[in-house]
Amino acid sequence: MNKPKEDAISVGEGRWIEFLSLDDQGANAYEIDSIISELMPLFDLLETECVVACCGIDAYGFWPDDIERAVEGLRDSQLSQKVSNCIDRIHGVEYHVIVSHKLNNYFVKSVFIQLLEHIRTSVLAFENRLRGI
Repeated sequence: MNKPKEDAISVGEGRWIEFLSLDDQGANAYEIDSIISELMPLFDLLETECVVACCGIDAYGFWPDDIERAVEGLRDSQLSQKVSNCIDRIHGVEYHVIVSHKLNNYFVKSVFIQLLEHIRTSVLAFENRLRGI
């Protein structure tokens, strides 16, 4: 087992999305909860490591198997499109730092986009397996 990395989000065996320094820009963060609201059922199912109120983003399991179990539980045929829509909308945010109170975390925008892209890749892989592709 790999040693956990501090200041990073584990997204698979030996795979991490590294947090970037917020440089004390949290006061100027853009709140994204309305943008990601349609993904909250997915995040709820990914909250397996702890509770978000305690651990923020570290409360979630983002390994492909975790995402697959959550996707299977949701049975939302539009999920990959919803993730893509959120990515597009967050790209349009003109702030360097974003915050989600529901996820209990501040992020450099590019880091959160990387996380959503990882989620989308895992969702698409699962959807393709279901379709036999």
